[in-house]
Amino acid sequence: MISGHGVHRLQDPTGIRAAEIEGRLRAQIADAQQRIPELLSEIADITASADPLTLYSQSQVVADLIRSAHPGAAGFGIEALTEFYGGLVTAMPEHDVLDRLGRDFAPKLLYLVAGLLREYGTAEHQLQQSRIIMDHQEDSLTRARRFLEFEHRFDRMTGYPVQLRQIFNAVVGSLAGRSIKQLGYALSDALTAADAYHAVLKQRSDVIRSQLGVTGDGLVLPDNPGERLLTLFASRAHVAASVAAPLEDDLPGLLAERTGLPRERLTAVLKALATPLGSQPELQTLGDTNALRRRPVIGLPDGRYLWPRPGDFSQVALDWAADVCQLDDDL
Repeated sequence: MISGHGVHRLQDPTGIRAAEIEGRLRAQIADAQQRIPELLSEIADITASADPLTLYSQSQVVADLIRSAHPGAAGFGIEALTEFYGGLVTAMPEHDVLDRLGRDFAPKLLYLVAGLLREYGTAEHQLQQSRIIMDHQEDSLTRARRFLEFEHRFDRMTGYPVQLRQIFNAVVGSLAGRSIKQLGYALSDALTAADAYHAVLKQRSDVIRSQLGVTGDGLVLPDNPGERLLTLFASRAHVAASVAAPLEDDLPGLLAERTGLPRERLTAVLKALATPLGSQPELQTLGDTNALRRRPVIGLPDGRYLWPRPGDFSQVALDWAADVCQLDDDL
């Protein structure tokens, strides 16, 4: 700390002050520990009342709209929380999801889920932050690891896409021949497929937004704050329902047309990119390993796929490729 008398070292609080701070932190930990399972239960109840895959896909659009409309700090963590929600969907028993496909749900469920996810994320953050402060006896390396865990939980940007692409292509380029021989596809096919499908979704979105008259700045909002909020929510929900990625009946065929790659190669790479329904029942909290992070396509047993945000794949492409290579001694 710098003052008029020079530089002074900040001291840990002692005595009554330390006891007061510790008491508040313990209360915060207890409150978060109680609230987290309640919030997860509420999220599960809403998901069970709707079509989980459609709700997840539309939630991705809402998250994107929120992120675009607010400063970075206000939207921090929203990608991780929405991804976590997708993980919860793949943690459900397969038949529970399939039985609910096509079920209509009220648009307000989108905002109930978004609000609960934000509240859940806040509770998780408070719990971890309080534990870091409470564990003042830990060594510096352990504390640093805890802060990295925080970044891993909430931050989904690993670098600038242009640079990440160059790194990815440089690493996997030399493995193209071997990966086709061993896996049936080139590792680079994954990013090619992601780019192509991102272009498909953007083209569809641009057409639909044009038809709806949604340009991003043409929405007239009432002066009344309550009506203003409802109008904004209704507009976002309408856009989400219209432009969210659908379940694709033949994604390999669509991508083959777009990329010129053989259909069988794209079929193989999509299988490697997919997290099947019901495949991670152990996923319960944001801190658990979520397969959907590196395998962002949700796969159905009948061969259909849901890929809500292919444009984000460049952030995890190298990690995905590393996972794939670790499973084959010849790569």
